[in-house]
Amino acid sequence: MGKSKNPFSILVVDDEQEYLSLFREVISENGYRVVAAKDGLEALEILEKEREIFVILADYKMPLMRGTDFLNRAKAICPLAPRIMVTAYQSIDVMEESINKSEVFRFLTKPLNLDRLLESIRDGCDLYLKRKEEIESRKRKDELIEKLSTAIETGIGGAVQLAGDEEAAEEKKVTEKSEVMTVEMFEMLSSLSTALDIINPTLNAHHKRTCFLASSIASELGFPAREVSSIFIAAILHDIGAIALADRFKLLAFEDSSPHTHAELGAILFASFPPFAPLAPLVRYHHVPWKNGKGNTFNGGEVPRGSHVIHLADRVAVLVRSEGPIFDQVPEIEHKIGDAAGEVFVPQFVDAFLNLSRREAFWLDVTSASLDRVLKLKSHLPEIPLGLDGLEELTRFFSMIIDTRSHFTANHSSGVASSAAELARLMGLSSVECKKIRIAGYLHDLGKLAVSETILEKPARLDRKEMQIMKAHTYHTYNILREVEGLEEIAEWASFHHERLHGEGYPFHVTAEHLPLGSRVMAVADIFTALAEDRPYRKGMALNEIRGEFSNLLKQGGLDEEVVRVLIENLDQVDRIRTVSQQLQDKDLENFWNRSRELVRQIERET
Repeated sequence: MGKSKNPFSILVVDDEQEYLSLFREVISENGYRVVAAKDGLEALEILEKEREIFVILADYKMPLMRGTDFLNRAKAICPLAPRIMVTAYQSIDVMEESINKSEVFRFLTKPLNLDRLLESIRDGCDLYLKRKEEIESRKRKDELIEKLSTAIETGIGGAVQLAGDEEAAEEKKVTEKSEVMTVEMFEMLSSLSTALDIINPTLNAHHKRTCFLASSIASELGFPAREVSSIFIAAILHDIGAIALADRFKLLAFEDSSPHTHAELGAILFASFPPFAPLAPLVRYHHVPWKNGKGNTFNGGEVPRGSHVIHLADRVAVLVRSEGPIFDQVPEIEHKIGDAAGEVFVPQFVDAFLNLSRREAFWLDVTSASLDRVLKLKSHLPEIPLGLDGLEELTRFFSMIIDTRSHFTANHSSGVASSAAELARLMGLSSVECKKIRIAGYLHDLGKLAVSETILEKPARLDRKEMQIMKAHTYHTYNILREVEGLEEIAEWASFHHERLHGEGYPFHVTAEHLPLGSRVMAVADIFTALAEDRPYRKGMALNEIRGEFSNLLKQGGLDEEVVRVLIENLDQVDRIRTVSQQLQDKDLENFWNRSRELVRQIERET
């Protein structure tokens, strides 16, 4: 490990000067910052002053305080830091005391095996990072849940500030406009909906159209504002479980013989994101037919009435054709929907739809070229401004949807986001800029939702035609994100990650003078993450190979030398943070992949 800026701090405690010197020398030579103490009392004083300790390593037998007693007290001060016990006493009693009282992470014996020591410290740092990220992510999710719940409870027009946002801003004496940046929840959901539908013009704004229809029908029925808001969010993303392109096209048939697989997967994705978890049943059951009342339940679960509203809206949206005047289509749409009342759709819901259908303005809204504006003006979703923390958590959810389309990129966005944020921190960017770069990392491949999974999963290098399709993904990312007010800078950082200083990147051929630092960091982070990952046509590279690859890339003049230098000097550290972030993403997606495999096996049995 090379010398790092602000490296991981390791606290070592030993009363034997020989071992204390050995710890200092060996651990610091491997790039860590070593803080040393000769006994437990001195170490506790250090911990009170310096809380950002990644790993605590202590000898068992010391004067004034035994190692187990010290580690037990250290646990209360620095609960995230894994604790390692070192001792010459290889007894069961010592091990039991260390494990039960001090909850040690590792138990090492003297004389020390230095490889084992360094391995334990590396693993301890990884565990610290995981614990810290899980706590921070949980906090962001809890805040977003509170914000979303409060906003929906407030109803129409209830702009809600996340508790603590204004106070925190005041405490920090925020003066920069970027630090109080807010983005509307509606606009972010709309951007993801657009991305889901750009895969092919045939999809014809299907998600947004379904959303407008569902919320209009629910309002016509007199549903409470809270319920209409929930239906709005579920409907605008209702087909996120349709991972494959073939699945998306199949859903455009009015009568789909097997619609529940994608609905189940979509519900799993909703459930994986705590702020949206309560809406998962709306997505899970949105293709359940009414069957004259039997559709109140399905496979042992209670079907929310909102699911039946989304089902009706979804099928109406499928019947709307892009070619030909809409008023020529209305009689056929009304006839098909009316005929399906009772067996497929709830009759009262069909009546509400037919009442709406009598109004010309309703159909003009359904087919409006400005459907985003129509949705925003007429939706029952209240204003929900997101600060950077809420935006980060929401875009992490977006990245899960983006990356589920290929097993080979299932955690790529998470790796790029964490690598880019750490690079930005090492380069001295502010905490706000680091958060923005992390968000850009989560969104940088949003346009890949327009790329066929056969290209994403191809077990060989792409041919020229396939590469042209792939190159368009950053163009789509830019066009989608730049429509979100307040996201303009992040849109550039996210979308320019394939641009190069010499202007030979793609798709805009931006040159150095127009390429912001955020985009330069993103470019290096994206390349690094891609090189480190397994791909269909090769295994991930070792760090030494990555160093060599970047050395060659620098000679071509496309990458920022300073960003690359910072990466290479801190490669082990950045790689560790990338790995931990991707492992956490894998954990979040594990249920999705397991359920996907179960559903595939179920379909195979049925066919």
